[in-house]
Amino acid sequence: MKFSKKTLYLMIFVSFIFCLTTILISCGGGKKQAFDVAPMRPPTPSSTGKMTLGIMYFDNNILSKDHDALDRMRMGMVGALITELSKVQNLTVVERDKIDELRKEIEMQWKGDGFDQQTVQRFGKLLGAQALCFGQFMDRPEGWDSGGCSIPFFTKKTKGEDLLRIDARIVVVETGAIIKAEEVTGQKKELFRLIKLLGLKIADRLETNLGVKITPIDRKQIKTEDTVYSTVSLVKYEEAREQEKTAQITLAEAQKLEDALKEAKELEAQRLFEDAMRKYEEALSISPNYTEAKKAIERLQQSGAM
Repeated sequence: MKFSKKTLYLMIFVSFIFCLTTILISCGGGKKQAFDVAPMRPPTPSSTGKMTLGIMYFDNNILSKDHDALDRMRMGMVGALITELSKVQNLTVVERDKIDELRKEIEMQWKGDGFDQQTVQRFGKLLGAQALCFGQFMDRPEGWDSGGCSIPFFTKKTKGEDLLRIDARIVVVETGAIIKAEEVTGQKKELFRLIKLLGLKIADRLETNLGVKITPIDRKQIKTEDTVYSTVSLVKYEEAREQEKTAQITLAEAQKLEDALKEAKELEAQRLFEDAMRKYEEALSISPNYTEAKKAIERLQQSGAM
């Protein structure tokens, strides 16, 4: 079957439009939420009369070579936003330590594109929160902006230094309603400004959608440059937190080691050799290379007291 040139051109044009539409839909659609948006209504307030907000982990969607180096920002971002939003008088923000306690469980339940409604309600109950805030951060390498699409043909060049984009959305625990996401974009070295700006946007969204009264004093407090942190300083802070926790664990183990050794010596002095041996072995299980415990076990074994 032969077609005229006009018909062929028309067929090619229609095919191009179809392909273009398919690509744009796939790029612009984004990830589907783990649960549907429920009708909006203010959450039931806590016993204090204030709404309680839990700020959860932020996903690391950094695409550049800095991905691993900036991974600690996942929790650093949480801590920074807790600091800023705690300045709102009519809002209670869940403490960082409570979020840390649920860290492993949160990461296990995270599905990559959100929690299902049942999980959101469970974490909300555990944290005593009426709303949860989720987010992500990503970089936009210098000279390129994907505009939400990963196909090179549709990327466009931009000017300036490497940029960081932070997104946040709020989920009402009681209903599962997802409040419109907020986003801020700026240079990585201006992270403190971006977090303050995002804090203000989240506060405004809480006021508009959930009835949390935000006063001019609250806004002024958030805007005040009382905290200055870059991506580097935030990562260093998180490293220090992890080292502090490790040091606390080591200190606790050292205390257990000291107690076990003390009891072992007392039991040995009372000639309760079997019990003393168990305590020395307990000390050795805490610190396998502990010389004093090793020598004590060898002494008991060689003495024939056992």
